Amino acid sequence: MNYLSEINAFNNWCEQHYLSTQAQFLWYKLMAKNNRLGWCEWVQVDNLELMGILRIKREHTVIDIRNELIKAGLIDHIKGKKGRPNMYKMISLSELKAQNGAKDDEGGDENENILSDLTVKTAVKDDILSDLTVQNGEENDESDENENILSDLTVKTAVKTAVKTAVNSAVKTADSNKLNKTKQNKNFLEEDDIIPLPPFSDEKPKNKKQDVGEKTHADITAAWNSLDLRKVRIIQGKREEMLNERIGQFGIEQIYEAIENIKKSKYLRGENKNGFVITFDWFINPDNFPKVLEGNYEDKYTADEKAAAKYEAIFERSIRKTLNF
Repeated sequence: MNYLSEINAFNNWCEQHYLSTQAQFLWYKLMAKNNRLGWCEWVQVDNLELMGILRIKREHTVIDIRNELIKAGLIDHIKGKKGRPNMYKMISLSELKAQNGAKDDEGGDENENILSDLTVKTAVKDDILSDLTVQNGEENDESDENENILSDLTVKTAVKTAVKTAVNSAVKTADSNKLNKTKQNKNFLEEDDIIPLPPFSDEKPKNKKQDVGEKTHADITAAWNSLDLRKVRIIQGKREEMLNERIGQFGIEQIYEAIENIKKSKYLRGENKNGFVITFDWFINPDNFPKVLEGNYEDKYTADEKAAAKYEAIFERSIRKTLNF
């Protein structure tokens, strides 16, 4: 399978079929997992992991969402046993589309053959009609002469009309040019009408503060708490002031990107000799935030692994933003 081809095929499929937003999100996550595992035919995923992906506490609800994908023909499922998770297989929509296209081509060839037969029959009929027309040509000579006279008169009338129209448009253009020159002469400013420029200042323009509300704080809090570190419950006072300064300085999207970078750092999550674990207040500190944003604490990966992880994080954020989930 090709990751981008499957995503494009799924988006086209959703335009013609109904599927709940939760089921769409589950399809994206299962496809991403299959991509990470190197396109295995069957992938093991237990219900607890599905509950974590969808952030749903009831297992029965997760099963209903999964069954929606099965009923739509987007995945196959083998029920697991005790100690053995469920098995899932992704159905390739791009391959199904290619197969349907091949069938359409076969049907198109048959239609072309039928059309070619009809074309031959039509050509035979046209030959017969042309022979009849030649036979009746002598009878229509007089009518042709009358038509030629009428066509000459029509051409002369058309020429007169075109000349008259061109003359009128030229006169109108000359008049409009005279009016424009008169208006330009009247629009010169006098000395009393000149507006003085404001005095020059060396002060640098201040950064415009980005509109920050309670919803923005709540979304950032939810993103932070998803890291399973020390939870943030209240944003106010000095903490609110520092967070707003970072948003105004870097933008909201950069805040989310920095939070995603924490997932890529075992050191910041406490896997180090000193026992250090990042906190929210340390994160939004003006000296620390740029280092996290620039990835100074990220684990060392190969260039391909790092690019794949960054693409997956951006892709997940865009899906959640699109589905409002």
